[in-house]
Amino acid sequence: MSLIYRLSSKKDISDTVYEYNSVMGLILMKTDKGKSSIASLKFASSDYKDYKKDYVIKDSNEVDIKEPEVVLSMKREIDEYLLRKIKSFSTKISLSVPDFTYNVLSIVYNIPYGEITTYSAIAHSMGRRGNTSRAVGNALSRNPIALIIPCHRVVAKYGELRGFAYGLWRKEELLELENPSFQSTLL
Repeated sequence: MSLIYRLSSKKDISDTVYEYNSVMGLILMKTDKGKSSIASLKFASSDYKDYKKDYVIKDSNEVDIKEPEVVLSMKREIDEYLLRKIKSFSTKISLSVPDFTYNVLSIVYNIPYGEITTYSAIAHSMGRRGNTSRAVGNALSRNPIALIIPCHRVVAKYGELRGFAYGLWRKEELLELENPSFQSTLL
């Protein structure tokens, strides 16, 4: 059974933001409107620019801030992942993205823990040639569910770390968490 579901539109995503202070930094989550799946999971930047841009912030007096079970489950799994107790996530996720992005994210979702692949390998697995690795990178930059769809496991052709919306330092830390012998080349 797949844990990735498609939402018909972004209107199916709740406006309520759930915050989680992890050891990797502040994580912001949203659920689908039915509160049965995670529809967004992002690291907040230190100055919260992305926080204000990507989320509708509700005053706690305006909205019931009780966290749904799917959020509590996700927090538990993030803790277990960061402590190396689990290697994959079982919380249901939902995506509202264009078809090409969905296809790229589906491939990335299946990259095994501790392994890496390249943008060009993903493009090749989709039957694409030429400069499609840039399109893959673009799709990954729009990954609405960090960690669970492990775009940090995608590197440039010769193993260089490139393009991670939440900072190359965080990408490197995640790769080293999963594979302590990982050696990166930061660009």
